[in-house]
Amino acid sequence: MAIIIREYAGYNNFNATRNAIDVNFTEGFFNETNDSFATIEPDSLMVDVEGIHAYPYATRNFTRYMPKCLKNSIPSWTKPYRKPVIKHHNEENGETIGRIINAKYKESNTLSNTPALVFTINIPNEQAKKEIKNGLLATTSIGVIAHDVRCSICGAHLEDGSSCGHERGQEYSINGKKEICYWDMYSIEAKELSYVIVPSDTYSKNIRAYPATSTHNNNKPISESLDDNKVNTKGENNLEDIKALKEKLQQSEESITKLNEKITELESEKKSLKEKIVELNNNIDSLKEEKTQEIQLREGAESELIETKKELRLNIIENFQYLRQATGKEKISLDLLENRTDDSLKDSIKDLKEELSIVNNKAKEMNDNLPKPGSVKSPIKHSTNVQESHKESKNKKEINFDESLEQILTAMFNKKR
Repeated sequence: MAIIIREYAGYNNFNATRNAIDVNFTEGFFNETNDSFATIEPDSLMVDVEGIHAYPYATRNFTRYMPKCLKNSIPSWTKPYRKPVIKHHNEENGETIGRIINAKYKESNTLSNTPALVFTINIPNEQAKKEIKNGLLATTSIGVIAHDVRCSICGAHLEDGSSCGHERGQEYSINGKKEICYWDMYSIEAKELSYVIVPSDTYSKNIRAYPATSTHNNNKPISESLDDNKVNTKGENNLEDIKALKEKLQQSEESITKLNEKITELESEKKSLKEKIVELNNNIDSLKEEKTQEIQLREGAESELIETKKELRLNIIENFQYLRQATGKEKISLDLLENRTDDSLKDSIKDLKEELSIVNNKAKEMNDNLPKPGSVKSPIKHSTNVQESHKESKNKKEINFDESLEQILTAMFNKKR
């Protein structure tokens, strides 16, 4: 894809065209080796034209042509055929009034004080010669196919007709500074050169004219060219604009220096961040190891907890079975107990303990009501005791008799005295 560009004021129909891609430089209508076509009529007029000026100059269509772009376009102005000179870019039914004989890139001493493409054109048309001499045909405009067009704000390629969202001529804030959007040309292909009433490049004009029979070194400036038509210092793109652009360029260079310093600073920060990332990665590895150990400990604790729960359940079941036996009940099979929860078994144990407590209390009461050992005399033992008592009584009587006898004898003895 490519865009047709015509540099006259007010031209905005920069539409992409596919046909522009199919230009074949190996085929051309004009064959320069054919002398009959290459002949320049002696009475024709030769004119030097500053056709288009290079960056940092900008046209009133807000287009800018890179110096390398203009240099690289030079062959296309004369090969494979000499491009036509017409009026008002009327390619369809307009009249060809001349041809471009030569194109060169001029570095200095131009009308815009920037580099420019200077064309040498041959005008054999009588009416055109007259209008050039009297100044009616003075200003020009190039018609080209642009193969590489970029937005000055974002650098997007626009040659395919796409939009990047930035509009030519509009101001945008870039890094706190206002910038005008331009279409920057990096590659163009020549189509034609036109005489127009209002050129987009305000310096695109005739600079000298001379007869075809004169040598280029001896030519004289035409009265309507550089000597008699002073450069208009008013308008959008005068010399003051160029100076401003140069100052802007200097500012840009200073900005680039600052940006390079910033880049160096950022590189240092980047290095520091990389070291920090390495440190963080090491910390992450350490944390991962700790996490692994924690998981292993947790898994070990969970395993131990499971085993403890199993032992606890076995103890609960054993207590349950023991209490059932203690209360005179049969054991329950383990298969039936598997479906019961620990809480259910604990509740049953509680009930069994209460039941066992009641049984124990009743047994105690019954035990308390029984005679104490020795409180009930057996018949055999009673007979023995009677005999012993009778014997003891007899002994006591014998003792009492002896004591009485002793008392009587004592009394009698005392009485005799």
